[in-house]
Amino acid sequence: MKKILMPIFALALAFGLCSCEEKNTPEPQPQTTLEFAESTVVTTVFGGACSVAYTVTNPVEGAHLNTPTSNSGWVNNFTITDSEIQFDVDPNEEGIEREAVVTVTYSANDATATFRVSQQGGTLDPFTVEVTEVTEAEVYFNVIPTDKTMTYVALTVTEEHAGSMTEDELFESLLAHYKIYADAEGMGIGQYLEYYDQLHQGDLEGMYYNRLTPETNYYIVVVGLSVECEKLSDIFLSTFTTTEVQLLDITLDVSATCSGSTATITVVPSDNDIQYYVEAVRKSAVDASEVGLQGAVEQLIQMYIMYGEMSGQSMEEVLASMLKSGQQSIQKSVDPSTEYVAFAVAVNKNGYLCSEIFEYVFTSN
Repeated sequence: MKKILMPIFALALAFGLCSCEEKNTPEPQPQTTLEFAESTVVTTVFGGACSVAYTVTNPVEGAHLNTPTSNSGWVNNFTITDSEIQFDVDPNEEGIEREAVVTVTYSANDATATFRVSQQGGTLDPFTVEVTEVTEAEVYFNVIPTDKTMTYVALTVTEEHAGSMTEDELFESLLAHYKIYADAEGMGIGQYLEYYDQLHQGDLEGMYYNRLTPETNYYIVVVGLSVECEKLSDIFLSTFTTTEVQLLDITLDVSATCSGSTATITVVPSDNDIQYYVEAVRKSAVDASEVGLQGAVEQLIQMYIMYGEMSGQSMEEVLASMLKSGQQSIQKSVDPSTEYVAFAVAVNKNGYLCSEIFEYVFTSN
């Protein structure tokens, strides 16, 4: 029996030793996933720049997102940053809502995720106007046409002037406006627009208009127009309001003396760098004015600027010729025994009064 038991024991021992051996099994690695903050990005009929944030869970060192792909060409121009995917959406010229699917993969393990782009339908405006700055007398803006090949004009009109017009009436009014200037140059309207670069094409940046009236509602009017003056699009209107004139905290000390038929008006400003207008007028004329002294002076200065520009002077040149700075004295012919108002008021670079009016009432000898 002893000879039989020993091999069986040895065999059992061998099996026991094998069952106790440890296996070197690698630990499972955490899965890398790609997720988007939004499953659907919604944009308007006009399209434009869009973005969607993303998160990579358990990123792999050295790995990156591959360039996204879209199943529709109207979603394009992809850029990948550390936190989002940026892209452009073309204007929706189809007029109905549409959807695209964007697919993105991760380079380490080809993890794939998708998001959708939903673009609204509707009527596509022929232009987009971006107003970048508005002052008391100026407006700066950009024009982005939907059709980059179409020629067009852009100008400003007051809401008061254009608000009650139909589109056809407004279009004819615009042509009449250009005709005045074209006739003055001995040109046709189309020729004038081309010669003075008033007929635009493609995106227009940094458009500028000045000589506007403070605290006034305006339209920026844009319409497609051919050199033959054919209307190529609906009229597009964008509104803005000019700001009020900023008044300076200054004083202008006004005094007057008379000698016979001559009055000497002296002004001593609190700031010698300020430009001002000084004059003396009959008090009866001031009292009878429907717009008051301030309104009358504003109209007078704008009239001087207009006539100066018609004779070839710039607004800066006109203002330089009529404004004073520092302590100044002017002489004025006066009628005997008549009451006058001498006054001085600061005027800004746009020809607008920018201080209160300082007055001195006197009676001539």
